[in-house]
Amino acid sequence: MIAIDICNTIADVNGMLRDRFGLGLGGYPHPFPDGFWASPEGMRVFQDAKPMGDAAQVITGLAKSLGGIVYVTARPAEAELVTRGWLKKHGFPRGKVIFAPKSQKAAIYRALEPCLIAEDDPEVIVGLDGCGAAIFVPRWPYNKHLRLDRVVFVDRWDTNSGEMGGAGLWV
Repeated sequence: MIAIDICNTIADVNGMLRDRFGLGLGGYPHPFPDGFWASPEGMRVFQDAKPMGDAAQVITGLAKSLGGIVYVTARPAEAELVTRGWLKKHGFPRGKVIFAPKSQKAAIYRALEPCLIAEDDPEVIVGLDGCGAAIFVPRWPYNKHLRLDRVVFVDRWDTNSGEMGGAGLWV
């Protein structure tokens, strides 16, 4: 089974923040007022984010090959309908969606014991050091410094060549 983060791993929330608010990637995470992500504007960011490259097709292939999928997200529970609708609209495979605070994500990934994890948050990734799963990390300015065992940086989710970005994984 695989375990996949949503924001900035398969959904380009950073792009929405740049387009809507002019925010760059100089700081991560961006400081927003308490409650922003559960607000109507936060929900619109989640809803309007574009999928990253061919993520839906690549993730579908991985889920079929590796025994299913669980999405693990730090989005607030109030975003459940928006999140499930976004996944369906963009053709991502069906799977359980776990909503949990960022501070609990590494423990959740470890408890799931997936063979593959895809995650962008550097703090969560550091918390996964030494786990048995391969960790695919979409390369962003805020995480490109990580040098951990089992971390493979992904420059794009791409099906054109049959290869997934920088990971060299065939699906």
